[in-house]
Amino acid sequence: MDSNKDKMRILISLIFCTALIGSHGHCFSGQSAPNTAIGGLHYIDDDDFQAIFSEIQTVTGHDGTSTRALYNIENYNTDVTQCPYEILDITEGRKDLYIRYWIKMDSTSHKQVHGWRTFFEWKTKDYANGSGFRLIAFINSDENGVPYWHWSEGEDGRALWKINGQVMGDHYGPTTRNSKPIDFIMITQIYGNSNPKHQWIDDIEIWDGIPH
Repeated sequence: MDSNKDKMRILISLIFCTALIGSHGHCFSGQSAPNTAIGGLHYIDDDDFQAIFSEIQTVTGHDGTSTRALYNIENYNTDVTQCPYEILDITEGRKDLYIRYWIKMDSTSHKQVHGWRTFFEWKTKDYANGSGFRLIAFINSDENGVPYWHWSEGEDGRALWKINGQVMGDHYGPTTRNSKPIDFIMITQIYGNSNPKHQWIDDIEIWDGIPH
C-alpha cells in the first residue's frame, strides 16, 4: 500500500437501513481477526486463479504502520470475473447496517475510457428472479477517462455513502423491492471492465448503526 503508483486511498462508509449483522458492532482486520470469521471470498470465473486472485499481504497501512490487508487483483475478464468477500444467508435483513473500511486502489484502471469497477454491493432475496433489489457502488469513467462516483438507489429506507468523511450520496426512500429482506452482502468486491486493476482492503468494521 506504500507504492507511489497507488494513490487512491479512501475510507468507505456506508449505512443502509434494512440490514443487521449481530446486535453489537464487530470489527476485524489483519491485526486482530476474530476466531470465527463471518463470510468468505467467492471466486467467480477466475480461470484457475489466473484472471483474478486474492491473498493476505503485509503492507504499510493508512496510518503508516505495518498491517495485514486483503489484496485483490483482476487481470482480465472471462465472463463475469469477480471475487467478492460476501456474507450469505442473512436472517435479519430488514434492520440497520453500517460498514466502514479502508481501501487503496491502483492509480490507472479508473483512467480507462468508459471503464467501470465496483467495490461494494448487496442484493435482496429473489433478486435473481427479478422481484428483488440490488444496490451497487460504482467508479465509472467517461469518454475522456475522467472518473466520477455513482451509487445505485432502489426501494425503502435510507442509503448513505461517504468517502473520507465526505457525503457522496444520501438517499431517503426505497432501498428494497416488494418488501424483500437483504439476502447477502458483498462487503468488498472487485469486479468491472477496467482491467487490469488491484486493491488492498483493511480495518473492516460492521455495526448495527452509525458508531459514536
